[in-house]
Amino acid sequence: MHALPADTLPKLATLDEGIHFGHGTFEGELSFVYTGAAGAYPHMGRDLALALPDLVDSFASRAASVREAAGWVYTDDPTFESTPMDKLWGASYLAQLHTELTRKALGLRPTAAIGYCSGETNSLFALDAWDDLDGFRRDVSESRVYDRELCGELLCLRSAWHLDEGTPAEWSTWRIRAKSTDVEAALENEPRVHLVIVNALHDVVIAGDPAGCARVGAAFGRKAQRTPGYDFIMHCQEAREFESRWRALHTRPTKDVPGVRFYTHSTLSSYAPTTQTAADALTGQAMNRVNFPALVERAYADGIRIFIEHGPHAGCTKWISDTLGDREHLAIALDRYGHSSLFQ
Repeated sequence: MHALPADTLPKLATLDEGIHFGHGTFEGELSFVYTGAAGAYPHMGRDLALALPDLVDSFASRAASVREAAGWVYTDDPTFESTPMDKLWGASYLAQLHTELTRKALGLRPTAAIGYCSGETNSLFALDAWDDLDGFRRDVSESRVYDRELCGELLCLRSAWHLDEGTPAEWSTWRIRAKSTDVEAALENEPRVHLVIVNALHDVVIAGDPAGCARVGAAFGRKAQRTPGYDFIMHCQEAREFESRWRALHTRPTKDVPGVRFYTHSTLSSYAPTTQTAADALTGQAMNRVNFPALVERAYADGIRIFIEHGPHAGCTKWISDTLGDREHLAIALDRYGHSSLFQ
């Protein structure tokens, strides 16, 4: 990627907000970043879909049921509350729609894919390692993972905690704007609460027993906030009750993707996708803590300098910039909550 010559800048000074100028040569590889499901929200991607309906048609031609399952993102009902499953397919829809834009409309060719949580799965579909998204949705639905096992009835939690029939199974998720070491110290006396995700140096997620989460949250005051709407058991030991079934869900026919390496939190490194390596990666990241800054650091050390985020809310873009600081890089989000412009 090359910057514009400095003498052209005065002529282009009226370009829109969000466009920045530089000079010299920008070296480095391009990565597509795929965010997770928790950030999905109503109306995300609506301007893109209305402006470029051919992208929607192209996606729907290969994943019609996912497009249908994501229909809630267009609702104007103020009382609608999305479930974790709604958010999963909504985020998948937008991530795939963004890929239609970047790969087909803009002709971008990444050399790497970085996934955050369920974004690791989306990256495989988006970049053609996997090609049956509707089949995957059917298998996820039949597994009852989102309404009985790791969410909803929380059967895995009942098994992991040996709850009797009369004891309710409850789980909650909190985001805390504090260092992971400080949060881990606060968790020492909370065996049923876990640090599940490190987003950035001062941004983490804990999950577990609601009362325990509340106690930890109280220790951090305004820096802690309950995050209702995605109380899903993942990235912790309780999820391992479902590990073999999760692996089976993610053991799928896989095609080679020449020239693209896939990064995974399971090893904090990259891999070439095969049926076995993809299942290992997606199972490993799901059953263990996500450390996004560590994965970004590995990608940067490997030569990635340009990060384009696909999917809702722009969280990964912020965390990438927080992690890399003043080091040369470019992080761009294709969606930003609360902004109505087509390209962010």
